Amino acid sequence: TELAAIQEETLGARGHVRNYGLVIDANFAYFATGFQYEDGYGHGAVMKVPLAGGEPTIIASGQPWIWAIAIDSTYVYWVDAVHETVKRAPK
Repeated sequence: TELAAIQEETLGARGHVRNYGLVIDANFAYFATGFQYEDGYGHGAVMKVPLAGGEPTIIASGQPWIWAIAIDSTYVYWVDAVHETVKRAPK
């Protein structure tokens, strides 16, 4: 994707950009991305972008190793695989 291409170009050879999920509600697409360092650790973000188009909004940044995301009517949830926890933030 364009976002992955931009991240890959910016971050270069230090590791790999990964996408860790996509979920959609009536108004937004929610997604999780992360940068995986060669040692296996990473830093990621949970973001949303309007389905009608526009700029992505960061919901949570600096997240270690995001594994998957889900939504309900109020929150976005994601798995922090480093700490083996499920986190959430308001949509």
